Amino acid sequence: MKNIVLILPVLPHYRYDFIIDLNSKLKRNNMNLTVIAGENISRKNVNENLNIDVKLIKNNTIGINILKFAIQWQLRLIRTVIKIKPDKVIMLWHAGKINYNILLLILFIKKIPYVLWGSGSGDKRRDLSSSQLKLKSFFKNFFVKNSSSYISYGTDFFKELIKNGYDKNRIFVAQNTIKVENIYNYLDISKRSYNKVKFLFVGVLIANKKLDLAIKICRRLVDEGFTFTFDIVGDGVEFNYLNELITKYNLREYIFLHGSKYKQELKNIFIKSNVFILPGTGGLAINEAMAYSLPVISTSGDGTGKDLITNNINGFLLDDNYKEEILYEKIKFFLNADKKKLKQMGSRSLSIIKQKGTMRNMVEKFYESILN
Repeated sequence: MKNIVLILPVLPHYRYDFIIDLNSKLKRNNMNLTVIAGENISRKNVNENLNIDVKLIKNNTIGINILKFAIQWQLRLIRTVIKIKPDKVIMLWHAGKINYNILLLILFIKKIPYVLWGSGSGDKRRDLSSSQLKLKSFFKNFFVKNSSSYISYGTDFFKELIKNGYDKNRIFVAQNTIKVENIYNYLDISKRSYNKVKFLFVGVLIANKKLDLAIKICRRLVDEGFTFTFDIVGDGVEFNYLNELITKYNLREYIFLHGSKYKQELKNIFIKSNVFILPGTGGLAINEAMAYSLPVISTSGDGTGKDLITNNINGFLLDDNYKEEILYEKIKFFLNADKKKLKQMGSRSLSIIKQKGTMRNMVEKFYESILN
């Protein structure tokens, strides 16, 4: 049997279904999967409950920040991979993982094929100097050029790779997703109310989600006489700050800060909502909202938003550096929309995610890249 190794910086709960389904696919085709994951050492809340029936090796991670680079080292990684003697390695590559780069060099020298997986979003960081971006680009170009194939989160990075001269026959677009089938196959929104527009955000509460801007806009809209609710679900370092803002703007009757919710509680909140708002960075929350048949206002996030959101069809895609007035106009659009329009745009979201963002499609594309 062939040995396939999947290397991840961290294994959060939203990857479990993918790992389980990929493992099943490979087993049926006489392949063994070993997952090697580091630990979360960032400030972002990540649920790492590792209760899955897959061969998993968990390594400790250490790291420091140098000149805006997060430099990390996943302990025992190289030794572990060499011991397994893989036929192919798949890596969710991160330039700041020093021994990821060393491991790729070793694989290159030993002529062990490897597959890189990513969104390319890290290449557009505005906080890095031109020399830092060039250094990062040098490593990326070398490793991409020598990979057996590349798995892209979406078509946006696929186009960028082709533009940079990478062979399109070695690029596989595996739309980054959660198992949306588990949502829409059992979805009943027959009792969803549209009497008052109910906005929703679900995710980690950090500054780059721009929820403070959304709250500020809500105050403007209330002053204009609009009635609505905005549920914010999640936890994070911004929780207390956002709570204070809601009080400051006297919005307790309109905005509800719930903290983290899971399973049936979270499902109930999605079902009663009408529009999903992701004013800052994000990704998989878009897929989840669309599986619940919600129109979406969002940035492109990790790039996949460009594949999933079409303006005025199932929501609105915001530029990464959009102005406050743009978000204000898009939220106001839904406040002025009638029930028919809201339902129509939600239905289009559901159709698009069924077509482009299923777990089955993601697993199939990974399997194709392994065979390549």
